[in-house]
Amino acid sequence: MFHTRQISKGFSALQFFTTCIKPLVWPYPLVPLVIPKNYDLMRSPFPILGCIRDDLIYVINKWNSSIEPNLVHVDVDNDYYRGQPDIDLESLFIDSKQLHRLRHD
Repeated sequence: MFHTRQISKGFSALQFFTTCIKPLVWPYPLVPLVIPKNYDLMRSPFPILGCIRDDLIYVINKWNSSIEPNLVHVDVDNDYYRGQPDIDLESLFIDSKQLHRLRHD
């Protein structure tokens, strides 16, 4: 989840992230603005990208990474993030060209 007070910054962050993963395509939901009544989306069983206008600390206190292990909060305004996906990259990229490049470049 990207946090920012300026929604245009949040949209830019979402667009930047989806551009970075090219040539892959983001096949999951992309929610430009997650409003408080929809914060349950952060418990989604599938990956989701979204932008939140509420204060980062307020949201982290309620929806943090210890409760949701794959939830990552990115504060676009203050260059800060919290959380790390619980994904084993070794098993995800077994014998892949990308893993080989990461190790040898």
